[in-house]
Amino acid sequence: MMIVSEKQVFNIPQLRRRAVEAVQTASDGCLVEILPPSKSREQESRYHAMLGDIARQCTHLNEAQDAETWKRLCVDQFRRDTLTDPDIGGYWKGKGLRIIPALDGSRIVVLGEQTRKFPRKVASAFTTWLFAFGAEHGVQWSDPTVVPIEAYAVT
Repeated sequence: MMIVSEKQVFNIPQLRRRAVEAVQTASDGCLVEILPPSKSREQESRYHAMLGDIARQCTHLNEAQDAETWKRLCVDQFRRDTLTDPDIGGYWKGKGLRIIPALDGSRIVVLGEQTRKFPRKVASAFTTWLFAFGAEHGVQWSDPTVVPIEAYAVT
């Protein structure tokens, strides 16, 4: 009997055969979990840069907010806007907002979705949502990898 004590991760399709072999040789009681690909570092860097631009250029309740606050606000609104989306709405199932008392009881703490858990498809949709939010609020993006719209003008 082979005992598997370490987590094994396989990138499909390159390692499909090795993944099948691992399943076939695993001892009874082992679990198999197949997950969608997680977000890339590039996606993460992009939406953090976008949130920084939003924080520098937008206000909420007539006040400037830091990038972390904007991240929480945007993720919450993105979640609400995509709950019924046929492509990513299912991601939110069972991931509701929770409000609980602080450890010392002096205030409330809001617990919600975190971007670090986003699969690639949701991270992509979040970036698209941020572009739309920025367009509605006149945000000028500082990301140098985005070609300015003027570059597409026909002269």
